[in-house]
Amino acid sequence: QAMEIGDSNMEETSDPAEAAPEQIDEAVERVREMADKLDILLVKFMKNCDSHCSKGPRHSKSFFQLILNLFDRYILRTRNTKFTQYIIFHVCRKKAEFVDAYLERLLQYSLSDSLPLEIRLRAAEYIASFLARALYIRVDSVEST
Repeated sequence: QAMEIGDSNMEETSDPAEAAPEQIDEAVERVREMADKLDILLVKFMKNCDSHCSKGPRHSKSFFQLILNLFDRYILRTRNTKFTQYIIFHVCRKKAEFVDAYLERLLQYSLSDSLPLEIRLRAAEYIASFLARALYIRVDSVEST
């Protein structure tokens, strides 16, 4: 038997369509609140990225390396992430050298015989996703990488 969306106090039902309308309204409201909080966090994070990237070349490069290392450690190794890649896309937008470094890293991973096939495939998927979505990428960045 299924529990209704995210509330352990809701009664068990065999069919979510049988849930009381007020239970559904409460669940929808909680989802909206969570989405609003996530939007606020992402806006703050993006502003923080912008601030770090405008503090000078040394600081912005150091910040980019931090983001790239976090990407390597957590995002690349996690299945079915949908939107977290846009964090690094946003940071790469700040400098062409970030685009080059990101693409180079992903290309190295996708061609490495020492990494598991799953990581190599995911790296190739991120390359394709980045090239398809990041309209700010210069052709010479792709050619040189």
